[in-house]
Amino acid sequence: MRRQIRIFAGSSEAGGAECLHPVILRLRQNHYHVYVIAGDNANHVFQNRGFSPDKKANHTECAQLTREVIDQFKPDAILSGILGSKDNIDYSLIRLAHERQIPVLSILDSWMNYGDRVFDPVTGKRNGLLPTRIAVMDAFALKEMTAEGIPPEACVITGHPKFDTLQAVLDRRQNSVEKKSVLSRFDLSSDQPIIVFYSQPLSKYYPSKYFGYDEQDAIDLLFTAFERIHKAVSATLIFKEHPRYPSLSGTVKAPQHNFIYETAADSDDLLVIADVIVSMSSTMLVFAAALGIPIINLQPNLRRDRDPNIMTRSGYCNPVTSLEVLCQEFHRLLFAADSSSLSQVPSWLNADGKVSERIENLLNNLIGERDLL
Repeated sequence: MRRQIRIFAGSSEAGGAECLHPVILRLRQNHYHVYVIAGDNANHVFQNRGFSPDKKANHTECAQLTREVIDQFKPDAILSGILGSKDNIDYSLIRLAHERQIPVLSILDSWMNYGDRVFDPVTGKRNGLLPTRIAVMDAFALKEMTAEGIPPEACVITGHPKFDTLQAVLDRRQNSVEKKSVLSRFDLSSDQPIIVFYSQPLSKYYPSKYFGYDEQDAIDLLFTAFERIHKAVSATLIFKEHPRYPSLSGTVKAPQHNFIYETAADSDDLLVIADVIVSMSSTMLVFAAALGIPIINLQPNLRRDRDPNIMTRSGYCNPVTSLEVLCQEFHRLLFAADSSSLSQVPSWLNADGKVSERIENLLNNLIGERDLL
């Protein structure tokens, strides 16, 4: 009888949970023993999916808790995110994996900041927090990662695990009963076009105007354009706040009508009802494009040499940089007879529904390699 494989999985952040959730479900369905630890932001995503982690931990306790669980659980491998602050669950797991010589597979959640993810500020080593392997979304990301000094032999292209869940989101979008159910939670009707903006606190992570703009510039432009067009198209704007840091400051006046500010809404629910997705560089733009939802890449005064947005960086579409163009885009997309025909899935996305399967196989290979040592 085959021994049950033990996997310790965890992340502190929402992006990590979005990556881990479909993989954890597959592993448990295939009879792996998976122990899951989550921080507050990750736990919120898990809860929205109807999933409960085995342990919740904040930043001050995650290093000790992950150590205790590893000592008791004795995992064959570790599965983590690779994002957030360097004292969170993700990096506590990577450090412990190094210390205990346990293979660790970290799943990349987005197309940016590759080199910083593996830099260790404690030792100063460029690749000091490099996992045994990184599950990478596609060849485009791999090319950018290796250009930033990450060893190609540490990377395996698997696709993004979120892609395994998109068919279910698409089914919900096309189910009128399900769509009305989600709309009712926001007190909206099916005849109202929905614009969803995913915010990002860029100024918290980068020098002032590093990209040529910050979140306040983008939000100000968004709100001004929405005030101009919302009556003509009867649209509602849902502002989805970032889970880590708020970005809507008191210096920018929010729209007075047809405006919903959300901190806790489930990202999948918003994908179900959105007619247009707007963001500066959020990964949600990629998922929206994969679903055929029209997207607007809002990057006023963008410095092209520092573009943080994979959709514009890859040449898939152009950034929107001015009020005039933003208003034109809103009118074009919201007046379209069939908005789903306006977006084509990027050719470089690996969205075949088998990402979690590939990650499971990769974990097994890592365990097999360790057993041969």
